[in-house]
Formats: sequence, structure tokens, C-alpha cells
Amino acid sequence: MNPGINTRYLALAVAIASAQLSQHAAAQTSGVDSLEEVVVTARKRVESVQDVPIAIDALDAQRIAQLDIASTQDVARYTPALTFDVGALPNDTRPSIRGVNAARGRPNVAILVDFVDVSSEAMTVAGGGITANLRLLDMERVEVVKGPQSVLYGRGAFSGAVNYITRRPSEEFEGSVDGDYDEHGTYRLGLSMSGPLVSDTLLGRLTLSSYDQSGWYDNPNTGAELGDGDSQGGSLALQWNINEEFSAYFRAEHSEDEFSPRAEAFVRSVSEQFDPAVNFLATGTVTDNATQLPYAFDGTACNGADRQQPYWDSFGMGPACRPIVTGELSAREKDIDLSADPRTGRDFKGSEVDNTRLHLELSWANDTFAVNYLFGYTDNQLQMQQDFDMTDYSIFGMPGFGSQFGMSAMSQQQVDTEQWNHEIRVAGDHNRWHWMVSALYWQEDMDVAFDDEWWLREGADKQSVLDLFNEFVFFYLPPPGITEIATGPGNTPATPLARETEHWSLAGSLAYDLTESLTFTFEGRYIDETIDYRGRAEDVSFFSLFGSDPAWGFIFGPGQMTENSVSETEFVPRAIVDWSLDDNQLLYVSAAKGFKPGGVSTVDANGDVSTGEYKPEELWAYELGYKSLWRDDSIRFNAAVFYYDYTDQQVPYFFTDPATGLLNTTVLNAGETEVKGAEFELVWNSILLDGLSITTSYVYSDSEYSDFNTREILLEAGGVPDANSLALAGNSDADFSGNQVINAPEHAALLAGRYEFGLGDWDSYVELIGNYQSKRYVDLGNRAWLPSRWIADFYAGIGNDTWDATLYVTNLFDEDKADSGVTNVDYGLLPDTQSVTSAANVVLPKPRTFGIRASYRF
Repeated sequence: MNPGINTRYLALAVAIASAQLSQHAAAQTSGVDSLEEVVVTARKRVESVQDVPIAIDALDAQRIAQLDIASTQDVARYTPALTFDVGALPNDTRPSIRGVNAARGRPNVAILVDFVDVSSEAMTVAGGGITANLRLLDMERVEVVKGPQSVLYGRGAFSGAVNYITRRPSEEFEGSVDGDYDEHGTYRLGLSMSGPLVSDTLLGRLTLSSYDQSGWYDNPNTGAELGDGDSQGGSLALQWNINEEFSAYFRAEHSEDEFSPRAEAFVRSVSEQFDPAVNFLATGTVTDNATQLPYAFDGTACNGADRQQPYWDSFGMGPACRPIVTGELSAREKDIDLSADPRTGRDFKGSEVDNTRLHLELSWANDTFAVNYLFGYTDNQLQMQQDFDMTDYSIFGMPGFGSQFGMSAMSQQQVDTEQWNHEIRVAGDHNRWHWMVSALYWQEDMDVAFDDEWWLREGADKQSVLDLFNEFVFFYLPPPGITEIATGPGNTPATPLARETEHWSLAGSLAYDLTESLTFTFEGRYIDETIDYRGRAEDVSFFSLFGSDPAWGFIFGPGQMTENSVSETEFVPRAIVDWSLDDNQLLYVSAAKGFKPGGVSTVDANGDVSTGEYKPEELWAYELGYKSLWRDDSIRFNAAVFYYDYTDQQVPYFFTDPATGLLNTTVLNAGETEVKGAEFELVWNSILLDGLSITTSYVYSDSEYSDFNTREILLEAGGVPDANSLALAGNSDADFSGNQVINAPEHAALLAGRYEFGLGDWDSYVELIGNYQSKRYVDLGNRAWLPSRWIADFYAGIGNDTWDATLYVTNLFDEDKADSGVTNVDYGLLPDTQSVTSAANVVLPKPRTFGIRASYRF
């Protein structure tokens, strides 16, 4: 689709909408209720969202309660600019805003709780760590702030931020008991109490919550529920109003979550099944989910007999083709093939998370300026145990004849994370000048015990596999070569990995009112960040497979500790001009820089951090925005157009390990990515039907790799693209330029209609909400994608000053298209004993769910 055409259509739509709004403004408006003012603190001061020259989506406490929003994944369903995906493991979390997606490295979206950055970066998989999607307690508001926000929030807000604002203690005693129950047996119970402890000087708030979730799908191999679990937590908040100028706010929160493996299917490109009459090498058969693509561009023809003879080229026979997962990714419960833990016969345990947060804010203010100190501490402990290969099939092996080779694997990790935040901020106003200075120190220590286990897949003939390895892979070893291979999970010592991040920065903002309606703001932050890595150099897959071999197991056994360090300094500026056309219209233009430090790739599972450095990313964002209220504040129309120039994007790349012969992964920097887009929001209370309000929100985002030539990138390191990358790209340079960015929808929209009416002394409402997302590519070559989908939710509620109840149906039309998906590789069958094949993970969606939630206030 031509993005220029889309932009013209959007411009026309904005012009038409503005004309209609002008007509409404001139019309009789008596009897039409004004929209409630949306108050935000995105700029660390209280102001109307309409007065902020930044694009912001906000969800208030009422909306959070109605929609049962408890995590970043929930927020993404109701804010079109925000997408949220999960990868191979629970700590592989991937939030993105406006199509600026992070496939590797630190996520591009900062997750903050009361302005303290709690986002992180996983070490053994991609993504933002488990802290990005924990269940949250007692939220007052959620603000999704779009565009680079490094000046406001410090380290992590490369392309935006999600800021959770917790509820403060109330000045009068109040409390509530609330509950939720759905047809699957999931329930939630909550208790909160708030009020003065010592007159109006010391206020307190206590919240307790218990959540028990039933799985929506069963594992066909074990019959156990997938995705079931429970969460218990509580928070205590204290507000100390010492005098009119000085106050202190303290909050402590603790939660314990335990969940079984989630419902996801593994889409394979090659099946272990084969026809011996056609494929005597037993390399399997290409599945219907995949296409054979050439990696030699000399007229090579694929998808003939080679579909039954994949990887024959590795043995000097057959065309130079590779099977790649292509087309629409889909899955049903029957496609789930998770194996049981062979030691127990039951599903793997899943994940257990203990999370503690402490927060302290000291505030002092007079008529001239204000001083704030912000302390934050997070202690997160994660234990994971998952079926890492996500399949339960057997491969072929016959003693004396031969055998296929493949591995089964379990992921078993302990991740301990501690974060500290210290910020002091001073702000003031003087005549036409408005200023702010800030100093921030942020530190994170992450320790990982990487205890994955790998073993020979069931059905393989052990001796035949050993013979294959000695002949084709480890031919350089003296006799007798390798003599032992694991046939089940053992007790391999955990590989230690550690990362320490130390960030400090200085920020300043200076705004000047050129006139009563025109303001110019310049702000910037100087960033200094150092990341230290430690790890024991050993290949965990080969160590667990061959570590007990008496002849040479020590080669891949416990290795030496390695270290590395990456340091970056950068200045990130932002300039804003905002013009108040009148009391209800704001026009603004901004230019801002985002910066994300480089690092060392630790997702390759070998514990060696002495190599694998990748460069930092940079983003320049340009935005033109318009905000307005019309017809006695009963219509809100906001719009923005934006252009992002994104350089050195950190992306995954697979390569063949020269020591083991297996495909492995690292991180490369793509040359340049461009994001062009526009968005608008229109909310209005109907003049025709009292109580009816309509919300429409739309985001167009064209995210494209404008310069991503893998051959040129690898040339600097002395490497060349592998066969899979060449096949995926469809050219001899493995050049992905012109392709869409991974997991970035071009179109996203939200449409909601709400009708409020009275039933005697009760206030009632019905509401229908629809969320649309266009198709999203999951690989660099744009060969496979998640399909477009509409998800609709229905709510009907009734309440008064004391009680309220809501009946709901989520996923009203039982949309069964995939919820999330990422590319992967299949370790279950290595057709030529060395090559892992193309695959993808597909997360199944939550089915249609009926439920009721109620609350009693006292």
C-alpha cells in the first residue's frame, strides 16, 4: 500500500472532521454534557492532557476497574499506538509504540511506576524481562506517552513510555471490597482501605489482592491446564503532610505470582516424517507451513522433489534451497505439542515470580520553586522451568542402519534482579520563564543461573548419532571420538551470567513564553551509562549433551569466567514550539532525539561475554500535533503526524558456530529504519441521544528497514550471511532493505460506543469496544505474518454510591487468530546433523469469556 495515499486520506479526514467540528461549535449546545477533563502528570506536574504538547493516551481509575487492566499487555488492548508481544519465554516481553519495535537489546518503551523506571532487559532471550508485565496493584491512572522521552524519564524511554500512577491515601476514610469471576473459574478478590491515621497529617492506604486464573487451554499430551496460576499481593502507602511546604510519600508493594506454561504452538518448517523410497538420507519432509526458498541465485528451482528431500544440498545433492516458515501463522489447541517433564511425567512447572518494590518521594515547594527527591527500589526473583523445544515427537533411528538427529531441551533459569533509583529534581517559574533541572542515578544488578538441559530426542539411535557426529562434525578429534551422549535431562551445573548497569544523567528544561499563546521549550539530558558483563564460557547445550563423555567432555565443560564492559555517553535534546490558538486549541511541533546504549549479546547460550558487542541505537523523531475541544467541551479531537529516523537498530541474526557446527544467534545493527505515520482521536458526546458517547482512535505507522544489507554489516567482522538469511531475504546480499519492521502493525484502531442511562436510583451503562490490528510480519524477510484481527468486548454495568456490578464478555465474537508470535528455530530435528530449521512460536488467544465483577464501597 502506498503510504503517500494513506497520508492524503488522513489529511482529508482531518479536514472534514475539523469542518464538521466547526459546524457543531456554532450549533445550539444546550443539554450536551461536557467530556470529563483528562488530567495527567506526564511532565511531572499536574495538567490537562489537552495542554501538553506531547501525544498521550490516558486511562483513569474508573476505566482501569471496568476493563480490569492489570498489566502492560492489558493496556495495549485499549491503546492502539502500543503493541505488546511475548517471545520464547515468559521474560521475553516486547512492548513497542508507533511501530518502533525492539527485536533485540533493551526494549524501546520504558515501563515506569510513579516515574521510577522498572523496565529491564532479559539476558538469555530477547525482550524486556519479567518486570515489564507483572500484575499491578491499586492503579489510579495509566499514561502512554508517545515519542522519545529520555529527557523526562531518563534511561529507557527511547520511543515512549508507559507510566503507572498508584493511588494516594485519601483525606477521609474509605474502603472497598471487590471481586471478579468468569466462566473458566478465574477469580479475583481485593480489599482496600484508606484514610487519615493522625488527623490530616498522616494518611494511609492498604490494598490486598488475590488472583486465581484457570487455564483456557489444555495440553493435549498431558491433559493439564496451560496458563493457569495464581497471584497474591499487597501494598501499603503513607502520605505525611508535614506542613504546607513539605510532604513525604512512601509506598511498599509485594507480590508473588505462579503460573504454568502458557498455551502456545510451535510451527515447524520440516517434519520428522519421510518416505524411505524417496529420502534415504532421512532428512524429513517440508511441512505445509513452509516454502523451499533458494539461497543460491543462479536460477535454482525449489519446491519440487526437494520438498521431500530437504537439506540434501548439505550432502552434495539436491538444489540450494532452505525451508522457511511462510504465510499466515495460526494455531489451535490441537496444535499444542508441549512435552511433559520426563522426570515427573507432568508439565514443566512454568514460572514463579516474587517482586518487591519500595518507593519514597520527598517534596518541598514554595511560591518560587519546588524540589523533589525520588527513590525507588525493586527486588525481583524469577524461576522458570519450560519445555524449551516446545515439541513432543519422536524421530527415526534403527541400530545398524542409521538415525535422524535431534534434541529435546528444557529451559531452567533463576533470575535475580535488583534496581535502585535516585533522582532529585528542581523546577520553578519566573515571569515568562519555566525551568527544571534534574539529576538521576539508576543501577541494576542482574544475576542469572542458566541451567538448561539438552538431550538426545526420543527415537534416535544413540550409536548411529555418535557415528554421525564423529564422521561429519568432530572428525578432528582423535579416536575414539565422542563416546557418550545424554538421553535424558541430567544435573548439569548452571552457567552463571551477570550484568551490572550503572546510569547517571543530568537533565534540564527551559521554556519561554514568547507571547501569551506561544511558547518555546528546549530541553536535554546528558547520559553516561556503563554496562558490565560476567559469564562462564561454556556451551550449555553441548555441555549437557556431552559433558559426561570420559574422553573429551571437559572441552565443553565448565570454562573460564569472562568479562566485558560497554560504556556510552550521549546528549539527547528536544525542542518544542506550542501555540494556543485559543482556550480550546493547541498546535505544537517538536523534534527529539532518542538514544539506547549498545551492549554484549548474551542470548547465544555459551556464557562467553568476551565477544558479541553491538552498537548503540539512535532515533530522531519529528512530530506535528493538534489538540482541541469543541461544542462546550463535549467533543475532543486530537491528531498528530510523525516521522522517525532510526539508525543502527539492534536486530537478531543467526549464524553457524564454527566450534559446534550448530546455528546460534547474536545481535547486529541494521543500517537505518524509517517510521512515517499519523494518528487521531475523536471523542464526542452525542447531541442526538443524551448519554451516548463515541470514541474513535486510529494509528497509521509505516515502519520500514531503509538500509539493512547483512553482507555489508558482516563484512566488518569478516563474516558472510548464512544460507537461511540468504533464503529469507531472497537476494545474494541478505539485504532486507524495503521490508517492514518485525511485529509492527501498519494500522491499529479502537472504536467504542458507550450509552449511560438511569434505572431509578441507579446509574447504568452498556458499552461495546472494538480493537483492530493489521497484519504483522514476524521475520526480517516478511515471509510469515500474524493476521489482522478485530477483538470486541462488551460491558453492561449498574451502580450507585455504594455498589456497582459489571457483566462482561471479552472477545465477544470468539476471535481465534494468534495473540502473539515470534520466529524461532527447531532443535527437535537437525536434518543434516548441524542445521536447525526455521520455526515460529504462536501464542493462542484468550477465548470468548463471560464474567461478572462487583464492588462494595464503605
